[in-house]
Amino acid sequence: LQKMFQDPDMKAKRLAVFANKQDLPQAMSKEEIVEKLALNSIPKHVQWIVCPLSVTASQSPGSDDFDWILSDQ
Repeated sequence: LQKMFQDPDMKAKRLAVFANKQDLPQAMSKEEIVEKLALNSIPKHVQWIVCPLSVTASQSPGSDDFDWILSDQ
């Protein structure tokens, strides 16, 4: 991810990580996902979000998450 977001064509792009299967006991927390993907070390100009979800537990990204993904900021 770090290398990908250093590309000038990716400068204004965003990253949304959809963390599925959050109903399972072995599911990683948002913090674990951030750590495993080293999201805090990607260039600071990159905006990112981790959206936990689970179809069986009816947990889906909130409207704020989708608003963020679709916005131009």
